[in-house]
Amino acid sequence: MCIQFSEKEIGEAIFWPQGDGAGGSGDDPDMLELADQLLARDVAMWVFAYTIADIYGPGEIADAMRSAVSSHLAEPLLGREQRRELHAMCENLTDPDVPRLFKLSIDHAGHNLQSDPSNLCAVLNELEQFPARAEDELPPIAVFVHKLASAQPPEFGDRLRALIADLVPRKLQADALEKVADGQRGPRRPGRIHYCAIHLEPDTMDSGLYYLSAFIQEGPYPAGIQEDAFPAEPLIEPDDNPCTEDQIRTRIDQALNSAPLSQIRPDELRVEFYLPNSLIDLPVDQWRVGVVALGVRYQVVVRSLTRLRELAGSYRDWQAKWPQAQQADFSGVAGVPDPAFRPAERVTWLTEQAAVNDPEQVYVALVRPDGPVCLVLVQPPAPDRCEALLVALTAGIPVLLWARNPQADLPGSLRGLCPVAGAPLLVRDLPVQALAFRRSASADRVGDDHLARHLTLLYDDASRIPEPAAPFRMPS
Repeated sequence: MCIQFSEKEIGEAIFWPQGDGAGGSGDDPDMLELADQLLARDVAMWVFAYTIADIYGPGEIADAMRSAVSSHLAEPLLGREQRRELHAMCENLTDPDVPRLFKLSIDHAGHNLQSDPSNLCAVLNELEQFPARAEDELPPIAVFVHKLASAQPPEFGDRLRALIADLVPRKLQADALEKVADGQRGPRRPGRIHYCAIHLEPDTMDSGLYYLSAFIQEGPYPAGIQEDAFPAEPLIEPDDNPCTEDQIRTRIDQALNSAPLSQIRPDELRVEFYLPNSLIDLPVDQWRVGVVALGVRYQVVVRSLTRLRELAGSYRDWQAKWPQAQQADFSGVAGVPDPAFRPAERVTWLTEQAAVNDPEQVYVALVRPDGPVCLVLVQPPAPDRCEALLVALTAGIPVLLWARNPQADLPGSLRGLCPVAGAPLLVRDLPVQALAFRRSASADRVGDDHLARHLTLLYDDASRIPEPAAPFRMPS
């Protein structure tokens, strides 16, 4: 019973698998064998002593056990409650680079991770037994958690950093941790945007299945810095096997946590979903991969596969409007209580009814050189109701927004999309601002009807137009 309670508290087995298959918490172990196993992990021995005291209470047995352990092992850095809280936060976290982070956190040359890297509780237990690093006096477990926190969404990473702040309360050590965090990925060019292009296409035989492929590409610097983009590299190769939505989420989770993306800050990765019109309203930003929604971790936008494949005649207008869209001010449309089509505005509203009643008139107004470059659709597009979307794509409009849920307060909630009330928001900054909008809503625990949980941003970057047949061609 003491062994089982102790194993539950430290999050791993005390009896490690033996080559001959002996051992295990279900056996009745020899006491010397138990001592050997406990001594293999300092935390395990101390927690076992704590458990003895919990069960038998204060007295001769608990005192003798504690005295024996303290004469051989220093008391752990973490208190029991600190360890429980840290383990609870890390229990469902995964990071493909745990062995590398482990090596970067300790200063014992040649020591490799002994624990299962998929069990972060075990990794933390192993780190707890290392003394402070000679170079900066930092506990290796604090360095590891600080590095781990840097790859998490801010609201989760901040909680991890706050938890370990008690371990390094001195200003000198706090500064050292910041230097560790800044240097963990090596020199990083500020502002560099990376693109993860995810292509989904429905299976013609089963609408609940999709074909999936994904590619990663390093893009140019913002603010006009000229530099050629890197070629796209496959993350998920196209194949002949369609996937369910759950399988797609799993594969996307694995791709976004794979080695090629390990040195990219989440907020500098733009995840682009290339979707045909039949899938354009999928709530991809709300898909959970790991512990958080995609749109809370990354810049998530959708792009029109229908425009790439079927509307080649719109390319010239699309490319002509793109530079204008980058400079357009979006904030003027926020909070309009009575959406109406204003063709003279660079950013305006478009109703489905206007597009259905007179699509030619709307098209002519949109395609004008001085016409709109960004539209807010009053009604979400649907397979049987997407005239506004079609006319906008045909006219080369590069940026569109809409609320997938008609119950969301689209006019009123758009005010929250702007960084500060009354401050300008350029269309080019919408992907970054949408990420901040979704994160803020999550931090505030808004209701399910809030716009942040239903906002689709179609952001068709006309400076990045892939060939429609490659690399997105499905296998024959």
